[in-house]
Amino acid sequence: MCLQVCGRPLSCGNHTCEEFCHLGNCPPCRVVLHEPLYCACGKSFVEPPVFCGTKPPECDEPCGQLMECGHVCPAKCHEGPHPLCYEPVSRTCLGGHMQMRNTPCHVGPISCGQPCGRLLSCGHSCPWQCHAGECKPCSRPCGARRVHCSHTCQADCHPGSPCEDTPCKWKIKQACPCGQRVEERLCGAWSGHLPSTSALRCLPSCQRQPVEAETPGEAVKYTADLFQLASHHRKYIEMLEDVFTETILDGAGKGTSRGNAPAGRQMATGSFKTLPPCDSSRRLLAVEYARLHWRFKTTTKADAVEGWWIVQVSPGSASRPPRPLLSEITAANSAAVATYLLPTLSSQPCLRFVGLKTLDEVYELIGLDGLLGVRPGDNASEAIAFVERGATGASLFRRLTGQEPGAEAPVRGPSAWGQPGSTRVRVSLEQTLTAGPRADRRLPKSAPTDAWDTKADGVQEVPDSWEDM
Repeated sequence: MCLQVCGRPLSCGNHTCEEFCHLGNCPPCRVVLHEPLYCACGKSFVEPPVFCGTKPPECDEPCGQLMECGHVCPAKCHEGPHPLCYEPVSRTCLGGHMQMRNTPCHVGPISCGQPCGRLLSCGHSCPWQCHAGECKPCSRPCGARRVHCSHTCQADCHPGSPCEDTPCKWKIKQACPCGQRVEERLCGAWSGHLPSTSALRCLPSCQRQPVEAETPGEAVKYTADLFQLASHHRKYIEMLEDVFTETILDGAGKGTSRGNAPAGRQMATGSFKTLPPCDSSRRLLAVEYARLHWRFKTTTKADAVEGWWIVQVSPGSASRPPRPLLSEITAANSAAVATYLLPTLSSQPCLRFVGLKTLDEVYELIGLDGLLGVRPGDNASEAIAFVERGATGASLFRRLTGQEPGAEAPVRGPSAWGQPGSTRVRVSLEQTLTAGPRADRRLPKSAPTDAWDTKADGVQEVPDSWEDM
């Protein structure tokens, strides 16, 4: 038997065990206090005598002490450290982009989720999510314009060193004149091989069927710039007319000649055709010709190759071939052509839309009454719809927005149009575009010298493509 004193600290934390050496837990502290035992805030107490180690009395009063963050502790009276502070505060995000409101105080600065955007030494902006501290090394592709083609360098960012002279790995497409033969390949341009600019040749399968006798139909007119664009893509226009006629006649089990579609009959709906992939110029031709003159519906989406598009057309009950066909007037003499042309779209009243996903949305929003044509704007989400008269534009603006013409306004949702409601699309009415930088944006930034010629006397001609569509 050991006769030494235990000496271990007791649970009270103030005294040690005075028992002889023993096994197991020490007994409770037997020291008696002759002073009141108070709670943490001092408002509740237990009268003496009190055994040492007795828990302080419960107190329902708020703590009220000032915490390190500067807020008052809202918890009940307590011993030890304060709980986490949940007071809502506003703090600047880690990257300094915006104020993060109603953030719990104990959380501290957080990321807003936006791209960092700080300029790196290489000239790119930091693509990583909003963060604190130094930005990571640039992980973007170089992006510099290649010397021997119009594409950009896709190598990892290499500031201070020239781009490698290696074959370009961008995918490109080429089409034959009628647009039915489309081939995809790598650009391959470098100092030892310059890119070929020659178009593909049509295959025997591209040959058109003979056009049968014309059936009387509704007379239409085409804008001079659409006519000029069609003049540079005659075979493509002929292919479009074959496909449109075939689409209309599929439901009736008729032939597919372009001039043989009966006028005035109800066309079967539900059928559709997907056109071969096309570039921006042919996309403009296909969509406007189908929408305005054949009364088709169109759906457009970007192709896997940059700058190319997939266009799908479907007929409605009002679909019919126009008279004359666009291919017919592009083949006619100048005197006959002038009868079927409207002025080039440039200074007519127009509605400018921003926030679009595709140009097809414009046709769905405003319909065809009074519409002369739709042209691309400054970027992919902008389009300009030209109308016959200012009164037509004002009426459309009121119907779209519920407001009088003036400043740019959001397009109304389903209550007014039956369209999916969204404020992302906005519209403004512009009565004329006769001067200033906006007057020239319907034309490409650089036009080849042979893109201008005179097909009809007194008709203003435009280049054969809008590459900034």
